[in-house]
Amino acid sequence: MIRIPPLRERREDIPLLVRHFARKYALRMGKQISTVPSAIMHKLMRWGWPGNVRELENLIERSVILTTGSTLAVSLPHKMNGAIDAAEVVTSRSRRALSTRCVRLMVA
Repeated sequence: MIRIPPLRERREDIPLLVRHFARKYALRMGKQISTVPSAIMHKLMRWGWPGNVRELENLIERSVILTTGSTLAVSLPHKMNGAIDAAEVVTSRSRRALSTRCVRLMVA
């Protein structure tokens, strides 16, 4: 049996995974995301990741969707001890931007 330790036990993998998922979803969505702020990367590395790699991938996918420039915008909940709740992560600014985009698509 092969045992792969949970993500919280291999934090050194997080920057590689973040960059991989950011590229994957940026390419899929036709976006150019070239930067992940170091402060964000440090927060991601300190997170407990109870949902493991899938939780990280989902967070990065949502972040790419909501990012409007070339710098990945990631919002994490204030509490660092639980699973990431998508509704809590999406900031009010991001909600407004997403609502505006949806309205534009509906009008077009």
